[in-house]
Amino acid sequence: MAAFWPGFYGREFISNNKILAATWFVACQLMSIFTLLPVIKVESVNTVMLGGLSMASVGLLYLFFEKNIISTSPSGSKEGLPSPNGDALSRTILGLQVGLIMLAMIVTRSSIASLQARQGLPLGNQVIGWLVL
Repeated sequence: MAAFWPGFYGREFISNNKILAATWFVACQLMSIFTLLPVIKVESVNTVMLGGLSMASVGLLYLFFEKNIISTSPSGSKEGLPSPNGDALSRTILGLQVGLIMLAMIVTRSSIASLQARQGLPLGNQVIGWLVL
């Protein structure tokens, strides 16, 4: 249902924002695949890493193309861009969030390896896991 959200704005919105609407639709469809995954108690390093990589990629792509995205939106303009201080703070926060995603991926991969080797969960992984959370 969420995949069709842009349609609630009407045909004009979709025709003016074809790339945005298509990206939204594809992203919703890809995220819905998560609900189709098997519900079993086995760690899948590949699935976890793929999910983390996709989240980090979206965040990094936004960081790189933020000014283009904002300036080309129908409501955005060069005058509508945030002040340099607000922009720097926003980019810093988003960069920290992407960094935390990558750190969580590293800790998760290490934790899964330790648990599968029957070595228990290292204290460092526990502490970093809780701090990242």
